[in-house]
Amino acid sequence: MTDVVSADKLKERFLGKFTNIGHIDVTSDGKHYNIIVVSDDFIGKPKVARQQLVYAVLGDYITTGQLHAVNMVTCTCDEWEKQSG
Repeated sequence: MTDVVSADKLKERFLGKFTNIGHIDVTSDGKHYNIIVVSDDFIGKPKVARQQLVYAVLGDYITTGQLHAVNMVTCTCDEWEKQSG
């Protein structure tokens, strides 16, 4: 059985890969991960391209089976502010 990846470890990884993070949140029940990445690195990118950036960060965890089910929200800082009120 593979080790479970901690939410804190994933947060650190995102902080190391994205340059303009406005907000990051990772929660997990040990099997399912909910990831919110708010970054101006997403400006001008369609949803699929944003997801590809997130999956690039998670790639080795996915291929080893440590990460299986991922739900993600990706938005720019402006989009996040509008959604959050």
